[in-house]
Amino acid sequence: MIIGFTLISDEGAIAYFLFSDQGFLLQDFYEEDYANNFMMHLLVKDVDSWYQHVLSSGITDEYHAPILE
Repeated sequence: MIIGFTLISDEGAIAYFLFSDQGFLLQDFYEEDYANNFMMHLLVKDVDSWYQHVLSSGITDEYHAPILE
């Protein structure tokens, strides 16, 4: 489970993650220029609640991933 998202399927080179009614896909595709400049956007109903959820998950420390405010 990644910050509440559950891996729903992992078929071929695409993984599908779902949390409540939000989801995203990850594709196993490597392009160095993209990997060095990766950014992900999630749309949420309550940004303050989601921000606290992410901080309390410990994922930022575990993966040294900054969260922009």
